[in-house]
Amino acid sequence: FLVGLDMLNNTSANDTNVSSAALLQTLYDSFFEVIDNDEGDSQPADQSVIVLSAFVDAADGEEGADLADELIDGISVVADDLVEDGGDAATLGLYVDTLDSYASS
Repeated sequence: FLVGLDMLNNTSANDTNVSSAALLQTLYDSFFEVIDNDEGDSQPADQSVIVLSAFVDAADGEEGADLADELIDGISVVADDLVEDGGDAATLGLYVDTLDSYASS
């Protein structure tokens, strides 16, 4: 997902015909589908925090991206994963920073 966000950022800067907001939404929908599966954990919580943080940053800087409701759902799912899996200090710190970024956007 991080590679996709990086490519999206580079594509947005170079191609005005691409709706980066729509691509960001599609990429986030795919990420949410992975983290919100009911068949068990498919991605470690620390990785989910990193990717979620990147989505919060990308949505904050993207005109026309309206991911506010979807992001709060992702924040909730990742929080549940952190409760189940635990997390080290760095992961929890990034999660708190992500919440701060989301709240300030």
